[in-house]
Formats: sequence, structure tokens, C-alpha cells
Amino acid sequence: MLVKIVLLLLPLAYETTPVPPRPLGFIYEPQSSSVAPVEFDVYMGPLCPDSKAALPILVKLADHYGPDKLRFRMHLFPLPYHRNAFLVAMGTHAVDKMTNGNMTFIWSQNVYSHLDIFYDKTLTEDQVISKMVELAKSMGLPEVEFKQLATNSRINHECRVEWKHGCSRGVTSTPTFMINDIIVAEDDQANSVKGAVENCDRE
Repeated sequence: MLVKIVLLLLPLAYETTPVPPRPLGFIYEPQSSSVAPVEFDVYMGPLCPDSKAALPILVKLADHYGPDKLRFRMHLFPLPYHRNAFLVAMGTHAVDKMTNGNMTFIWSQNVYSHLDIFYDKTLTEDQVISKMVELAKSMGLPEVEFKQLATNSRINHECRVEWKHGCSRGVTSTPTFMINDIIVAEDDQANSVKGAVENCDRE
């Protein structure tokens, strides 16, 4: 009986999330080398209207406390019912690599500003990529390099790993907020961040 149970569980051991070569997510103000006492991780949908509404608030929150107290890290979690979200996630990874993280959040804000274009379910994959190339060009990024990275198999793999990581953390919707590795409700995030920072100040 024990052998049968082991044989049934064995395939699950090979379905765990791969260990990424670097920490996942995109850090706001990546040039900061400080270690913040409050880690604020948010799982965002690249084409999620709720994530679009949340991003400006999250940036203001990060700016208010500063990188010495709070580190805001954005994770991409493309929802399957947002048809073009995975391609846009690959575009985000491409921009992050091309700019060493310095234009990642600008890219995301620009995508959200053009949400109606990328949200169009009638677009083919090639058309979505063309729209992303146009957006990258408007930001001053080299078109050829961007397209090569945005369609790169390695970046495709990185996006898959990040999505699987989100699933392993129990993420089912976007945006999902975590403060120091604990999920908090959207309507309580500001109070939770404030409480976490105040607790660190007292220590």
C-alpha cells in the first residue's frame, strides 16, 4: 500500500515550481541598495483594470515611505481570461532587461494608459507584438532589440516561472497584496503598511 502511495505522489514532486536564477518581481526604484524592513509585494495583472487603478496609489505609497522603510516589488500574474496578458508580461520583462529595471514601471503605466488597445481580443499575436513594439519605440527603446527579447524563449520561460510562483502562493486574482510575506486585503493595505512601518520604527 505504501508503495502505491509513493508512486502516486512521485509525479507531483516533478511539478513543483522551478527555482528561478534570481529573486522574482520588479523592484520600484531598483537603484536603491538599501534593505527595507517592510517588503511590499503586489501581484499585478498586466492587463487588469483593477491593477491599473492600483498602480498609481502603490507608487505614491512607496514614494511616501521611501526605499529605506518600504520596498515595493511588482510581480506579474497574467490572468488567463485577459487574452493578451501573457504577451504583455513578456514585453515587460523585455523592457526590464533593456533598461536594467529603470523603465519597467514607466512601461507598465504606459500599457495601462493604452489598456483599450491591448485588451482587444480580436488582435492576433503578431498584432499585439506590433503594438508593443510601437509603444517601446515611443519610449525611445530600440525596436529590433525589444522585439527579439519580447519573443525570446528564455523570457517566455521566466514569465511561466513567475506565474507558477504566484499560483504556489495562492494568488487567484489581481491585484493581490502581501506585506512581509503575508496576504492582506485590498481595503486594508494602507493601514497594514502603516502598521508594519510603525512597528519597525519602534524596534
